[in-house]
Amino acid sequence: MGLFGEWMRAAPADLKPLRGDLTAVRKFIADGEGPRSGTEGDWPGIDFLLRRRDFPVDIIYGEEPFAAPSAEDKEWDSDPPCYLTPAQVRTAAAALRDLTAEELIHGVTAAELRRAGLYHLYTPARLPELAARLAGMRDYFVRAAACGDAVICWLS
Repeated sequence: MGLFGEWMRAAPADLKPLRGDLTAVRKFIADGEGPRSGTEGDWPGIDFLLRRRDFPVDIIYGEEPFAAPSAEDKEWDSDPPCYLTPAQVRTAAAALRDLTAEELIHGVTAAELRRAGLYHLYTPARLPELAARLAGMRDYFVRAAACGDAVICWLS
């Protein structure tokens, strides 16, 4: 089974005690009641498409680290979670609001996918399937922005 891209909304005050403590982050995510969403296994393709459009915020990996991983911290399947501040969530929401599915995939070629190391996962014919995720992503970030929430981002 592959990695899944995940998001969880949280009040900014809830994140303060987590800074510097990846064990607390892990527990917060496991116990968390904040609304969740994500990209499932399509995070590499979504990440590629957003970076290709110079998306202003990294909504796949997050922007702000909680802490640097220690040598003992092997609990994460990839890098530990990062988060987006409420301001970054607002920026992401505005950028997603202005982006159409057609714009997201416009002009992507098989050669680009090969250069990015994604051709084994995605072909140009499969890109509309990825672009269809845009509406759900937009809704999630617009709601988070409207509530003033931060968003925790991680791969699991």
